[in-house]
Amino acid sequence: MTKIIRLIWRFDFDPNWQFLDRRGSTLRILHETVPAFFTRIGDGSIVDSFAAEHTESDSSRKFSTEVASINGSFEWYKGIDIDKLLISKSFRDCDKLFTALSNLYDLNIIRRAGLRTIGVSTNIKRVCNRSFDGWVHPDISNEITSHFGAPRDVGIVIDGQGDDQLYYRANIGPIAIKNIEMNIPSASELQAKQLHDDYLHFFDIDLFEINFKMSNRSLYRWASTKIDKIEGFLPLLDKMFVGSSAS
Repeated sequence: MTKIIRLIWRFDFDPNWQFLDRRGSTLRILHETVPAFFTRIGDGSIVDSFAAEHTESDSSRKFSTEVASINGSFEWYKGIDIDKLLISKSFRDCDKLFTALSNLYDLNIIRRAGLRTIGVSTNIKRVCNRSFDGWVHPDISNEITSHFGAPRDVGIVIDGQGDDQLYYRANIGPIAIKNIEMNIPSASELQAKQLHDDYLHFFDIDLFEINFKMSNRSLYRWASTKIDKIEGFLPLLDKMFVGSSAS
């Protein structure tokens, strides 16, 4: 069983001075394109930026538009199935905002666009240790302990680039409460503990591409091909985890 607990997306471009010329129109889009989508809209932490956010009992979302970037994130305190992520109402409404702002700024050339999915996983057919010893051969673990002391964490980092010019970086490891607290800080202590107790593995997969022309100005269309790749990758996680068949 796999759940996504956080999605981060970001589009960077050369400084777009139309953002500064159209601040009123930007605010109108944030307020009116999807009424009541955010509970707070105002100046962002970066100079000449607007930030918006909304928090519910089981999720939250953020959105920021700047002179050289449009970006945002979603958090799900109980997790969401990856195949339901892009069709969720909150994501489709976010797509409407992205398209409206992209058209307002006449965006064409994107310098960097990234999609980062952070999630938790448990394979009910395998028994896997949450600790360092469950991931590393005992002989190596003993050698590390004798040299440096007992290790507290371990992970696998996979970094590369595909033929389609899509870059990727995946971090995979046993789950720790710090993984939950760092990535969904607005979740309650009880919600964070529940995720930690229910799942064994943690992953952070970042896909990005650089210097391309975005003709359709759709967050949904751009993200859908990346989500498809991540969805196809997730079954491979079980093959990486050290464990034994459950009896």
